Amino acid sequence: MTKGAISQMVKKLEKKGLVKKVRVPGNKKDVMLELTDFGREAFEWHKSLHESMEAGIRKELEGMSSSEMETFLRVYGHLERMLDRCMERYR
Repeated sequence: MTKGAISQMVKKLEKKGLVKKVRVPGNKKDVMLELTDFGREAFEWHKSLHESMEAGIRKELEGMSSSEMETFLRVYGHLERMLDRCMERYR
């Protein structure tokens, strides 16, 4: 990512109240990013969402037959290759 893109993203996160800039002690140029209380809350919510989704997916996969799993993996592989090709266009 470019410095400009990162700067824009940081500004958006600041505006939403998720992060704040903190000066690095003894350095007038550099800053660190710190999660706000709201940012920590959002992070924890997002983390628990992923854990819940993973548990549900794992449960579904455990109930699949071998042939269902093969079909799923074939479709998943196709989707992954499509996403990889899309990502390559934007690098």
